[in-house]
Amino acid sequence: MTHARTLENRIGERIGKRKPKHHTTRIACWNITSWNGRDQEIIIEMKKHNIDICGISETKKKGQGTSKYGEFILIYSGKAKSERAHSGVGILLHDKYTQSIEDIEYINDRVLKISLKMNNTTTHLISTYAPDISKPRAETENFYQQLQNVMDNINPKHEIIILADLNARIGNDAIPGIKQKYNEAIVNENGEALIDFCARNEMRINNTYFPHKDQQ
Repeated sequence: MTHARTLENRIGERIGKRKPKHHTTRIACWNITSWNGRDQEIIIEMKKHNIDICGISETKKKGQGTSKYGEFILIYSGKAKSERAHSGVGILLHDKYTQSIEDIEYINDRVLKISLKMNNTTTHLISTYAPDISKPRAETENFYQQLQNVMDNINPKHEIIILADLNARIGNDAIPGIKQKYNEAIVNENGEALIDFCARNEMRINNTYFPHKDQQ
């Protein structure tokens, strides 16, 4: 496979990516509501579920940079230190991938991209956190435009995985190449924006391709 574009839109789901010798890289995404004061709890969960890479959203961590937490590295992008802490995104990865990092782009407090050399190809991981449905429509449109700008600058032969809390309800009607039926029936404006984005970029929403356990 020379070109794969996939998108993850559910907290805690994972994508397995085959590597030589049957090694699997376990990738997840998680809206953590805040990194501050929860870092050890989050690291414990990463270890418990053998997660190698996790896109995290709503970190409420200010500034941009990298921090080491034991055997994990947090790459984060948030609001300026002079602003109120909200939103914020990050990618938490095991330090065995440190040498695989080719590039880091701190876009803003809602979009972060890192590029890894994996399986002799470049894989771009994009951690995103979309405005919720209560925000003005213009804010969501601006978010998707910024995300599209990132996509437009990626070599189409490279692999892309978006790890996101997109605050989107996309319905359970299957759309070939974009989504399958395993989702709730409701569709909202954010869901429509997400579907349009996927259609434009040949992305698929992975967690709609398999059934889920009922959540209490």
